[in-house]
Amino acid sequence: MIGRASDPLFKLIRVAVIVVAAVAISSGSASAQLRFDLLHSFSASPADGSNSSAPLIQGSDGNFYGTTYNGGSSAKGTVFRITATGNFMVLHSFMGSDGDTPYSSLLQASDGNFYGTTYFGGAFNLGTVYRINATGAFTVIHSFGGVAAGDGARPYYGALIQGTDGNLYGTTYNGGISSSGNAQGRGTVFRMTLDGATTILYAFTGGTGIAFPYAALLQATDGNLYGTAYAGDLAGNGGIFRINITTGSPTFTPLHNFQRMTEGANPIASLIQATDGFLYGVTHLGGSADQGTVFRMAITGAPPLPSITSAPAPPVMVLALVEPMMVIPWAASSTEASTFSKLETATLSPKVWSDPAAPLRSTVEMPPDDLRTSVSVPPPPSIEASVPR
Repeated sequence: MIGRASDPLFKLIRVAVIVVAAVAISSGSASAQLRFDLLHSFSASPADGSNSSAPLIQGSDGNFYGTTYNGGSSAKGTVFRITATGNFMVLHSFMGSDGDTPYSSLLQASDGNFYGTTYFGGAFNLGTVYRINATGAFTVIHSFGGVAAGDGARPYYGALIQGTDGNLYGTTYNGGISSSGNAQGRGTVFRMTLDGATTILYAFTGGTGIAFPYAALLQATDGNLYGTAYAGDLAGNGGIFRINITTGSPTFTPLHNFQRMTEGANPIASLIQATDGFLYGVTHLGGSADQGTVFRMAITGAPPLPSITSAPAPPVMVLALVEPMMVIPWAASSTEASTFSKLETATLSPKVWSDPAAPLRSTVEMPPDDLRTSVSVPPPPSIEASVPR
């Protein structure tokens, strides 16, 4: 054995084996995949849901709860529960009269029940707010009545939030006030008790340049509500708003109208507040490549952000520009000095959005035709079913 160990050929073979083993170990760890478990495959109507657009939430019982906007016994969507091991149960199948097409995620409120919205259905087919418990006991607590009732209509992707006062807050894409160019209204912000008593806090008219809210609201550390709206009448770029609910009657303030080329346009997602106190968000379009932006915004006038010009609106900074699309020049409003400062521009190939496989339902009210024509902005990609209801 001693002679063999001292043999140069044996030494060479041993080194080669060690190197090969080391490479194999390194290669294996580099290509190793993290564990992935498929918990459930939706199988559609009538026994199951299909097409989910909302994130799951984890309930206080440790289970996960979600919605599908199709499927169920009437092909109008479902609410479901699933465990971490894949034990799945449809808790409710929407019938139309109790709601239809739940795009948004659920909220578990302080009473332990889950609350959600549907885009269609209800007494006026303009959407509902519902309550459901962990075993499937279901109640419609509000049917939106639209403009005719001075109410909201068609809550979209934004989930409800529960304020520090215990009330629910949300947005609707239509409803409110009938105005020029849009008989179905440009959307609302509402407050609702857990029993469904509803107050419209603000009805959008588009005159502020802000209308058609898609997203959920945010209650910031100052106690006020902040949100985004997709479009409006000032160049159709959308904006950011605040509703003061901390003193007396709620008051609406438009905080920022997006300047398309330099700041972004048409936000769909909700805002978040970071630990630094600033609001952060994204726009669907706009920026130098018309592909969207990432921005931040202060909720007070101080502290100022670097490279921000002074302006009446709270300071905002664009953090990145993403997803290039067709570039459309826009002139900044003469009454608003830009408070954005571009930090980074994405370099992606331009493209024009097209999704022929998922056309909008004929009954869905997007920004009015005269508005969309004037700004040449296509609606955001739709994940709605292609069959009108």
